[in-house]
Amino acid sequence: SYPLFHTARPLTSAAQETLDRTDIIFHIGDISYATGYGSKWDRFLKQIERLASRIPYMTGQGNHERNFPGSHDYYQSTDSGGECGKPHVARFVMPTPLPQSEVAGAAGMWYSFDQGPVHFVMMDTEMPLSVGTPQYAFLENDLLSVDRSVTPWIIFMGHRPMYWNSEIDVHFQELEPLLFQAQVDLCLWGHVHHTQISCPVYNGTCVNA
Repeated sequence: SYPLFHTARPLTSAAQETLDRTDIIFHIGDISYATGYGSKWDRFLKQIERLASRIPYMTGQGNHERNFPGSHDYYQSTDSGGECGKPHVARFVMPTPLPQSEVAGAAGMWYSFDQGPVHFVMMDTEMPLSVGTPQYAFLENDLLSVDRSVTPWIIFMGHRPMYWNSEIDVHFQELEPLLFQAQVDLCLWGHVHHTQISCPVYNGTCVNA
């Protein structure tokens, strides 16, 4: 069995208590920590079955799904154990604008959708996102075309945090002005294994909401 600190244990126990009041679940990267072992994917999926069979279970790509030298990711670490995103993409089909074959190849796992009054955007922090890249082009077109009379809220998500201890990840420097221009209401991040909540921030400085 998995130790108590495994992601699925607190997730399933907490969500089970509020199942009838939960509309959607976002798992923003580092999904199963399988790192090349298919049996770990199987065990994790069994653990979340009670939730994912009843509630939309939306995922994003993290370093432990994607990163490996030669897999076209930005960081080129060995954190995925050679998975290069393929097992994740095969198990969690998200509403990406690209075909699944491309998402599991050199492309990334970014997408957006509306639910109720909220426009949700999932970026892929592990892939290139500077101006001129396919991911930036998608995010720019998507964010700047949101009809705020239909979805007045924009929630933006990605695995690695843009800010950590008041310092910006240089990978995000070209993206931040776009989020500010689009007046994104809330950003949700993962990767760091404890909670940080910040003020509304732009260019490293707290700003009025």
